[in-house]
Amino acid sequence: MNIEHRNKSNLEPDFIRAMVAHGNRHRLETHPDDPPANPEDMVAQLAHLPPIIDLENWSVSDQNGVGAHAMLQVLNMDTNQHLVELDLVIEPHLRRQGLGTKLLRLAAQHAQSLGRTLMMASSTDRVAAGQFFLERYGFTRGLENHVNQLKLEELPDGLIQTWTTPSTSDYSLEIWHGEIPEADLVAYAKLSQVMNTAPKDDLEIEDFHVTPELIRQQETMRKAGNIDALTAVVRHQSGELVGLNELSWRVSRASIVSQGGTGVLPDHRNHGLGRWLKAANIQRLLEVNPEARVIRTGNADSNAAMLKINHQMGFKPYTASILWQGDIATILEKVQ
Repeated sequence: MNIEHRNKSNLEPDFIRAMVAHGNRHRLETHPDDPPANPEDMVAQLAHLPPIIDLENWSVSDQNGVGAHAMLQVLNMDTNQHLVELDLVIEPHLRRQGLGTKLLRLAAQHAQSLGRTLMMASSTDRVAAGQFFLERYGFTRGLENHVNQLKLEELPDGLIQTWTTPSTSDYSLEIWHGEIPEADLVAYAKLSQVMNTAPKDDLEIEDFHVTPELIRQQETMRKAGNIDALTAVVRHQSGELVGLNELSWRVSRASIVSQGGTGVLPDHRNHGLGRWLKAANIQRLLEVNPEARVIRTGNADSNAAMLKINHQMGFKPYTASILWQGDIATILEKVQ
């Protein structure tokens, strides 16, 4: 079978549609109860990638369309210039033919040509072969986590009202639907870096620097991809933004909501602000997205504080995953 290579400059719409169909078939294995993704959302989204993101894709097709791929994401930022992220998927009927090894070799060779030295990839308990594949080629565990899911119909009675009643008058809460207000953009970019304090465990990664320009570029991509969002923030009486919570969903799959970052600056913790942010944003979600049924969020297994809040809200483990990291030189030695 031929392996075709594309980068972000020649991801034609028909190829993107074939990739989405491939992803939907894979999702039947990993998330069988989820609705399929809309290919037109991804066609539009990939046309608005931020300039800092480079994509390299190697794919294998048969009579059913794309059946296997390796996608390499490279972020051209001022930090983590040693790093690339790999997404590698092979549908069941194409496994055990050596395609995974070939695709990994091509991705690792390209990453090395860029001067990158570390590759990150993830595995899920829904496809056990992924873990064994990554271990075979020298990847080591960097961060173990779960996607936890809250069924909104199972929210504990009275929790929203209790958690949205502030315990102090030193703070106020705001919720933004869609874009970050221009007046708060710089402050929100600064606040977003609180997510660098989330557990990294053994991951060999540096802090990410968020800029106002990057936020606007991400918003443009999100809007093009038919993604709606709610951002809750807590403001201290001094005017400083000190906490955030992010929710987003594709309008074409509005029943499934993703919870992104939740963070509070260290000097303002232990005031119940995390609970307030999460509960208030869910309360608004139920108003603006009546189709919402579940919220999913990724949490490091070592993040005891956030897991405690999520457990109290009714989140339950949905899938287990591992974020792996591999030295690219070592990977290349093993795939020869």
